Amino acid sequence: MMDWDWDLDKDDDPRDAGRAFLTFEVGEAVFAVGVASVNEILDPQPLKPIPGAPPGILGMIDVRGRSIVAMEGADVFEVAGGDETQANRRLILFELETRANEASMRLLAVWVDRVRTVETFLDEEIDPAPDMAGAHVIASAKREGDTILFVEIDRSMTDLPGSMVRHTGVDLAAAMS
Repeated sequence: MMDWDWDLDKDDDPRDAGRAFLTFEVGEAVFAVGVASVNEILDPQPLKPIPGAPPGILGMIDVRGRSIVAMEGADVFEVAGGDETQANRRLILFELETRANEASMRLLAVWVDRVRTVETFLDEEIDPAPDMAGAHVIASAKREGDTILFVEIDRSMTDLPGSMVRHTGVDLAAAMS
C-alpha cells in the first residue's frame, strides 16, 4: 500500500475503494481520470482555427453553441503520440476547476487516441507515480499487462496553458470561458 502525499478532490481520489476512472490511450500510454472530471466523450468534430495558437492548441469546437478549446492529448499529457489518422480518436470534454467568482464551469476538449472504459481501482492496486512520469501523473497501477497512469486534469493544465499564453498572446482563459 502506498503512502499518499497529494491533495485531490474527493471525487478524484484513487485511495477510495470503488472509485470510477475513465481510461484512455494517448500514443502508447494508458491514462485514467476520475469520472467526475469528465463532462462527456465526443466523436471527432471540425476544428475552427485560433489565430496565433501554439501547436498544442488545435482550435475550437462547437458543443451545443458553446465554443471550447481543443488540445492534442500528447501535448497535454507530455507523451509521444496523437495519431490524427486513427479511427478510434475521440474528444474527451473535461470540466476544469473554476475560480470562486466564475459562475459557469470551464470546459476543455482533449483529443485522445482511444477511449477504453470506466474502471474501478482498489487501494492495494495503486502505486506511486513512476519516476519518469510528468508532474501531472499522480499515481499508477498495473492491469492486464498495462501500466495505467492516473492524472488530475486540473494539474495537467496548471502550467501548460499559461506557458502557451505567454509565448503566443492567445488568451486561453477567455477562449475557454
